[in-house]
Amino acid sequence: MKKKKRFLLALLSVTVVSAAAIGFVGCVGDKGGNNDNSSGKSDSLSSATENSSEEDSSSEEKSESNQDGETIGGNSSEEEILEGTEGIVYELKTTNDGYGYGVTGYAGTATEVTIASRYNGLPVTSIDWAAFEDCTSVTNIIIPNSITSIDSFAFYGCTGLTELVLPDSITCIEYGTFSDCSNLVRISIGKNVKIIDENAFEKCANLTEIVIPDSVESIGENAFAYCSSLETVMIRGSVISIGEDAFFDCSNLAEIIIPDSVMEIGYGAFFGCNRLQYTIKDELAYLGNGSNPYVYLATTKKKSLSSVTITTGCKLIGEGAFAECKALTEVVIPDTVTSIGWGAFHDCDNLRRFSMPNSVTRIETSAFSDCDNLEEVTLSNSLTSIGDHAFHLCKKLTTITIPNNVQNIGEYAFANCESLVGMVLPDGVTNIGAYAFQQCSGLMKIVIPVSVKAIGYKAFNGNGNLTIYCKAERKQSDWSSSWNYSNCPVVWGYTGE
Repeated sequence: MKKKKRFLLALLSVTVVSAAAIGFVGCVGDKGGNNDNSSGKSDSLSSATENSSEEDSSSEEKSESNQDGETIGGNSSEEEILEGTEGIVYELKTTNDGYGYGVTGYAGTATEVTIASRYNGLPVTSIDWAAFEDCTSVTNIIIPNSITSIDSFAFYGCTGLTELVLPDSITCIEYGTFSDCSNLVRISIGKNVKIIDENAFEKCANLTEIVIPDSVESIGENAFAYCSSLETVMIRGSVISIGEDAFFDCSNLAEIIIPDSVMEIGYGAFFGCNRLQYTIKDELAYLGNGSNPYVYLATTKKKSLSSVTITTGCKLIGEGAFAECKALTEVVIPDTVTSIGWGAFHDCDNLRRFSMPNSVTRIETSAFSDCDNLEEVTLSNSLTSIGDHAFHLCKKLTTITIPNNVQNIGEYAFANCESLVGMVLPDGVTNIGAYAFQQCSGLMKIVIPVSVKAIGYKAFNGNGNLTIYCKAERKQSDWSSSWNYSNCPVVWGYTGE
């Protein structure tokens, strides 16, 4: 963040000098876009003071003809023509529909700010990069429904801002838009927002609850990290992914609703959420919703379990859910599970056999790493990706069949699997990560299909007994120059099985 601040200070100093040259001094943000003054329109940078005195007759005519427009901030069924607060800086830009204005800064003194919906007869369509950054005296901002985009850091560090209504015209809350708005208590998210990007509300320390509307599909990394007063999060039914550390260190978060639509929850999403309430069944702790409280298996309450049966309805086995369960010998997984998370069964020393249902599509990083006695694994036929370190150091794993749908084998995926003897990769595999089969000392034969477009650095390093059978006629262009670092014998154009 310090690098970002230094960058912005340098950028702003240049922009303010430019603004001063045409009569404007103030905190002016900058966003990439196309500006055009050759069209006969007004100056590209203008004060809202001029807006109140220079609106032309065409604007009035359009105001009369647009009374059936969209709701502004969710408070009206008609499009209001809002008059902007003095001190807002607007910049002329090209838009998909021709021309419009973006808000690039605020140099006023008012604590309650209204952004104009039209300026010089044209719509105001964007709030640009860092436009209100560190405007600490602003307590409320009214955003018109003409605004379709709010850029990154637009309200960063607005520590006086206490509440905000985002209009339904917004589809994305960009990176860091409201980060460090430490006194923001309430925000209403418009019903058409699809993405809440990384760090969007990070360090909003007084935000107590949030409702994620049905339209949202993705919640980015660190989106609500360090929101220390956040107690309740209601996620509606369209969210597909929740990013890494999304709710990191939300120390007062007690309730979160996870809909059935969620397909992915990133590493550390709820780390430090020590007050979070789970649904407990058979010593397993789940997060979910009213109709299915078992969507996400977060952890086990008893590390000494020897046998577990995961409840039907569970979709995601979370990071470290059974990590270091040294006594675990048997796991029964229902066919509702689609993903096995980071380190889910890491270091389960007594787990010897594992069978996953065909519903599983992903095995994440280190899912079964250091399972010293794991001998036999049956993979899902729906599996598309085997994550980095997935079976790293499974020293007794003797055979494993890679299903036809697998496309990616991650870095170190089978490294140090000393008992593996043979491996045939199916035709669908396109990527073999660096060190994927390093130090598999018992590996005698591996067959690589033509479909493999990339092989990483030292993928087969340290395998003195290995012969590599490549169905391709020659090394492919995206294979690392050190893919066969140990110079294992290679048979090109192999046609066998």
